[in-house]
Amino acid sequence: MKVTLTFDNGPTAPVTAHVLDVLAQHDLRCTFFVVGENLKRPHNRAVAERAQAEGHWIGNHTLTHTVQFGDTWTHLQQNAYTTVLWNSVPHDWEDPDGWTERCLSDVVTRDWSLVVLHDLPTTAMDQLPRFLAGLRELDAEIVQDFPSDCVPLRRGRLEQPVGHLLPHSRQ
Repeated sequence: MKVTLTFDNGPTAPVTAHVLDVLAQHDLRCTFFVVGENLKRPHNRAVAERAQAEGHWIGNHTLTHTVQFGDTWTHLQQNAYTTVLWNSVPHDWEDPDGWTERCLSDVVTRDWSLVVLHDLPTTAMDQLPRFLAGLRELDAEIVQDFPSDCVPLRRGRLEQPVGHLLPHSRQ
């Protein structure tokens, strides 16, 4: 069983720094999908630069987190972007203490899970060490690559149907 870890909506300097510390203790690499607007703050930009320097991948999670996905689809295709989705969403932002068990129960249901977590100030990332220990107990292989079924658009080329993701079909 493989697990890819991603973090959305940051960087949020103290939380993202904590996540980086935990990942470093376990010698793990992941992807941070950042909200561009957050990079305007020097301390957030510095932690994103740290993440990149430590071998984590940085992806764009929009400029403001307000644009609907379908409104940018044509732009993504025309400019040869890759789009990464997820197949495991433990709702860490809604349940900062209980998300770990939900996620561990979910990742065992498939061969390769792409888990989306959030490096936001909700206290959810305080549970990251416990979650990683649970993955170790499951003998999960934590990888940085993305499962193909979570990449509907690769370098602008449609890899799988996306109509269900758009406000009105634009495939």
